[in-house]
Amino acid sequence: MLKLPKVKAKDKQKKQKLKDKILLSLIVIFCVGFIVIGLGYVLNPTPINPPEPPPLYAVVLDPLSVTQPNQTFIDGASEILEDAGFEVDVFSKASVTVDFYKTLATKGYDVIIFRTHSGILMNATGQPIPGDPVFLFTAEEYDPTKHNWLLLNDLVAPANPWDTETFYFAISPSFVRETMQGSFNDTVIIIDGCHGLYSTTMADAFISRGASVIISWDDKVTAPHMDAATILLLEKLLMNNESVYQAVEETKNKVGPDPTGGILTYYPLSLSNSTIWDLIE
Repeated sequence: MLKLPKVKAKDKQKKQKLKDKILLSLIVIFCVGFIVIGLGYVLNPTPINPPEPPPLYAVVLDPLSVTQPNQTFIDGASEILEDAGFEVDVFSKASVTVDFYKTLATKGYDVIIFRTHSGILMNATGQPIPGDPVFLFTAEEYDPTKHNWLLLNDLVAPANPWDTETFYFAISPSFVRETMQGSFNDTVIIIDGCHGLYSTTMADAFISRGASVIISWDDKVTAPHMDAATILLLEKLLMNNESVYQAVEETKNKVGPDPTGGILTYYPLSLSNSTIWDLIE
């Protein structure tokens, strides 16, 4: 019968000391690592992987497509917005109704482009309405049996654009103030249409709802001119990161005044030096 050699006591002590040293080293390494990580967080609390910024949203509203469609403009504007990081919605023709405008401020858009007829309406006697309020057209054909309360309170009105005999509902500044639901969140609004800033009535109404700046024309403007100018304006605002003043001035100088007299401008003037990113952030 074979006998196993006995392990000496000294050997057992050496092995135990080695195990103790290894365990102590691991504890020290763990503690030092914990302290380093803790100090790093205190001195630089920024997470290693910061959360993604919230998405940006833009919309192009195109009731003008009922009479003067321009798919090239829609594609060009959408491409610029998407390249700048926006998710883009487009609504055209019959989808742009009075009820659609009611909920527009609830949809969370950072940039809104109205490609629409707009203007100063006359009352029943053919005289301008006091205060020269700017009305924005919908693509919803006028029906005297619809929106009766809004009609009676001058929140909407029947409006006839110059390029058709058909009448459409148009919304007033009072509609924006009193009937729209929700609030804009520093939204940048471009009114790609006539008379958008003939007076500041509509602009003030949008600002009262939380919009930041309104860019439009102060008089009549033709569709080809305003579409070309708006594309250039978007490039300068979004791709070149120019201020509102610089983008409007350079666009105005490049395309010139419209043959019918309209000049591109913006409101309020106090935001001249702001970029679009300053405003929507």
